[in-house]
Amino acid sequence: MVNDYKKHDLYGKTLIQKIELTPPFKFDFPVTNQACFLYVKEGDVDYQIDDEQINVATNYSLLLNCINSGKQIHNSKSNRNCEIVIVTFYPEILKKYTIENFLYCFKSPRM
Repeated sequence: MVNDYKKHDLYGKTLIQKIELTPPFKFDFPVTNQACFLYVKEGDVDYQIDDEQINVATNYSLLLNCINSGKQIHNSKSNRNCEIVIVTFYPEILKKYTIENFLYCFKSPRM
């Protein structure tokens, strides 16, 4: 069960999602042509892709390719709430952010 869901957008795209869940739960990852980072802030989750299952404990993370469908996190064993953070990496946002910061480093200070 999803208790709380928050998202932060940048340039019109969802960059960060924070999800609080109560077991038992199943959460399907959306299929996107991006990389994403999953961090378990509290509790633990089982990450399922096809026939493989990986347990991700508190303070651990996964770097994932979100292109394929069938990826899911779930937990039916624990009675502890779970809090996860998902960061999605968009190439166009990374390029824009990197170029802006790179140029900022070479600006001369104004007096």
